[in-house]
Amino acid sequence: RRVQMTEFSIYRKSTLGIALAETLDEFYAQGVINKDFATRIQQHFDKVINERLANSSASKINPLKAHLHTYRFCDNVWTFVLQRMKCTIEGAPLNIDGPVKIVACDGKFSQPGAAATATATATAASDDHE
Repeated sequence: RRVQMTEFSIYRKSTLGIALAETLDEFYAQGVINKDFATRIQQHFDKVINERLANSSASKINPLKAHLHTYRFCDNVWTFVLQRMKCTIEGAPLNIDGPVKIVACDGKFSQPGAAATATATATAASDDHE
C-alpha cells in the first residue's frame, strides 16, 4: 500500500512548520519561487522532520497516566486525546489537566526501517476534539 505524503505532514502545524509555510508563501507572492517548488520544499520538510524525530532519543516520557478521552485510527495515523495526564519527562514531573493530543504515524511508510514517530501537543480546552 502506498501511503500519501500528507499522512506525515503533522509537523506542518508546529512552530517550525508554520514559519516555513509563511516564508514559502511570502517567496511565492514575491515571485521568488513557484508553487511547485514550494510544494517540493514542504514535502522534503515532512520527510526530514519525520526521519530526524524517529531517530531522536532527546526526550523520554515515563510513565504515562491519563484518562483516554478520544482515539482514532485512520490511514495508519493514530490520534489520541488524553485528559488529566501525569508523567515524567526526563525526570521532571508533568501534570496537565486539560486535553493533550497525541498523533502517532507509522514511520515504516515514510522510510524503510524507521521507527514510529509521534508528537504531543497540549491543546486549549475550547478546541474541538475528533
